[in-house]
Amino acid sequence: MSEGSKCPYATATGGIARVNNQGVGLPKKAASTPYELEFVSPFKDALNEEDVAGEVWYKQLQKKIPKGSTIFEVYARTAPRDCNKEESRLVKIAEVNLLTDLYTSDFGDAGLYF
Repeated sequence: MSEGSKCPYATATGGIARVNNQGVGLPKKAASTPYELEFVSPFKDALNEEDVAGEVWYKQLQKKIPKGSTIFEVYARTAPRDCNKEESRLVKIAEVNLLTDLYTSDFGDAGLYF
């Protein structure tokens, strides 16, 4: 595979720019698509070994992350990291904020997959 492509294991996210926020299709020239999305959490260091000892990890997070918190910052990568270093950069495009307190659900455990 590496003979046919400089980035044989890379997969772009082109399908996400086919429609606008209202679900209306966009002309190809109007669509701007990031090469890759990266999610960074300000809470990535919220737990350590001592925190999770004796208590389920998500219960600890429920105590540490209040409603209204930004749980992820979303960055768009403009080009592959290793294939075109001059053009590859991260641009912050969004934040994912909690509208409610963190809670668990059977649907989240059994039917929600990323």
